[in-house]
Amino acid sequence: METEQNVILVLKILSNQLIRYIGNLKKEISEKTDVFEGATEMHAWIVRYLVNQGDQEVFQKDIENEFDIRPSTTSKILRLMQKHALIERDYTEDDARLKRVMLTPKARALWEKTDAILRRAEAQITEGVTKEDLARFYRVIEVISKNIQ
Repeated sequence: METEQNVILVLKILSNQLIRYIGNLKKEISEKTDVFEGATEMHAWIVRYLVNQGDQEVFQKDIENEFDIRPSTTSKILRLMQKHALIERDYTEDDARLKRVMLTPKARALWEKTDAILRRAEAQITEGVTKEDLARFYRVIEVISKNIQ
């Protein structure tokens, strides 16, 4: 008897596998450097996002939108990142209510240590997947995401 596929279950299993895989990557990074101390996986993703923004100003709202997280959650994450010296926040000249989010040298060191490992992981995860299938995967994930919002 063939088991019926269930999208929710398949995504949950994939999520569990990714969490374990990323945990192993974090161990590998930690063995090579202590710069990851105090940083979570989400911190690493935010550091990556900030690096990719270059000289463009980034604010809390940008991070909320990029990662689809609530303002209160984002505030907590950014406070912890600031506590661990991964970011600095500074008021803008244009609007004293807005605080720019900027990387510290420690965060840049974290990125330098993790970038190669994350690139290798991405290559391993997508090995054997054609560009067309990957594009289709992203389209399907986007539709599912819109359906549950």
